[in-house]
Amino acid sequence: MRRPALLLACTASGQWLTTANPRDSYDPQYSLYALWDPADFLADGQPAAWVTMYATE
Repeated sequence: MRRPALLLACTASGQWLTTANPRDSYDPQYSLYALWDPADFLADGQPAAWVTMYATE
């Protein structure tokens, strides 16, 4: 079963950017996102790339 993911953006090339943080994990300094080809997302495949963002002061 896929973890719930929130679709955040669609790129010009048609890929989807979604949230990817585990539900039981929260760190205000770190966020994990996934970049997907739509067919892979719908087929429960693997993301094309992982995107990590860190909060700065």
